[in-house]
Amino acid sequence: MSETELETEELPPLYQDSSFWGMTVTQFWGAFNDNLYKQLVLLFCAQQALQLNTDDQQGTALAVFALPFVFFSGLGGWYADRHTKRTIVIACKVAEIIIALLAMAAFFTGELLPLLIVLGLLSTQSAIFGPAKYGILPEMLRDDDLPQANGIIQMTTFIAIIFGMASAGFVKQAYPDQLWKTSYFCIGIAVIGTIASFWVRRTPVAHPGLPFSSSALGIDTETRGLLRNDRRLLSVLLISSVFWFVGGIVQPLVNIFGIGQLHISESRTSLMAACMGVGISLGCIV
Repeated sequence: MSETELETEELPPLYQDSSFWGMTVTQFWGAFNDNLYKQLVLLFCAQQALQLNTDDQQGTALAVFALPFVFFSGLGGWYADRHTKRTIVIACKVAEIIIALLAMAAFFTGELLPLLIVLGLLSTQSAIFGPAKYGILPEMLRDDDLPQANGIIQMTTFIAIIFGMASAGFVKQAYPDQLWKTSYFCIGIAVIGTIASFWVRRTPVAHPGLPFSSSALGIDTETRGLLRNDRRLLSVLLISSVFWFVGGIVQPLVNIFGIGQLHISESRTSLMAACMGVGISLGCIV
């Protein structure tokens, strides 16, 4: 029997499932890389604003990072239904390596626009990756393992966000006049994530040959109806949106406060931003 035909009872226990841990490692380093590069760009923006006495472009950078998730997550869901999710996971990780190489060229120019273009590409890759990441779990795990698996994925995602932000200041501070060298870390992390993705088990295609619909670029009729009829689900969605909205406001404020007002190093500023994530995590426990 092939891997795609594994019955539920033949699946290994969650903590012994190399496929699940391959997926966990893959998504961990993906989230780490996203936040490492994003924080590097935000620190670059804050530093430019203070040194050149120009407008702070951190808000622009965050918008460039966020918008692909709005416009391309639905497209990623369509791809995830039409193709095997393992293929999408691996393809996204290979794309991440290419984008990390482009980041090196962008840093070498020392200009903000190339950095923003790469940031947009990185978030687009993550937007395509997301539906496959979450959609593959119920296809490759036992139903009774799903709650624990989702918890592990969410926990490691937030750990990656925290450590990615914290690492950015140290990496940038290590190469103040050679920012292109910071891309070595992004490339290395992308390679590790790509290697781990090959451990992910192949699963059957959910909807082979699914035709493209414009509803894939937004919220489809079925989902809109579900949100209208389930007020609790709508409330959770709105609360989650506000949570990320507030985080998007606070992070650039912390950066400019640390560098511009407290006059502390970029490494300590990134630690301040990471502490915000730690506080959120502790709040979740409470």
